[in-house]
Amino acid sequence: MERREITAEERDALLRFLKLQLSLEELLAELRGMAEIQFLPTVRRFTSHFIRVEPPIVVEAADIDRTVSDCRAGTIDEKSVVRWATMLLLNDAYVWEEENDAIADALSDLSVNGVRRKEPGEARIP
Repeated sequence: MERREITAEERDALLRFLKLQLSLEELLAELRGMAEIQFLPTVRRFTSHFIRVEPPIVVEAADIDRTVSDCRAGTIDEKSVVRWATMLLLNDAYVWEEENDAIADALSDLSVNGVRRKEPGEARIP
C-alpha cells in the first residue's frame, strides 16, 4: 500500500479513538486499511501507511484518568483498555509532552497490566 497523508476524517477518527468514542475495530475500519495492529502471543505489532501525522494528537493525563475511571465503572472492558493503551503507544500519530514520563509509564502499564483494582490510599494514574 502506498504511503499518503492522513485525511481530516481519518484524523478525526484518531481523536475519537483517544476519547473512547470509537473502539479499536471501528478505528481500523475508518482508517480503511491504512493502519494495522496485531496482538500476537509475545509481540504486538503496528503498521501505518500514513506519512507522519502533523500536528500529532496529544495524549493528556486526563485521557488516561478517564479511561481508567470508565474501566472501573464498567463502561469499558479491560481488553479494550489494553488495546487502547497499546495503540496509543505504538502509533506515532499520538504524542505526549516529552517531560511527562508519567504518561508514557501509565500507558505502558495499562498496555501490559490493564487496570488494577485501586487499593485504599493508592495514587491515581498517572
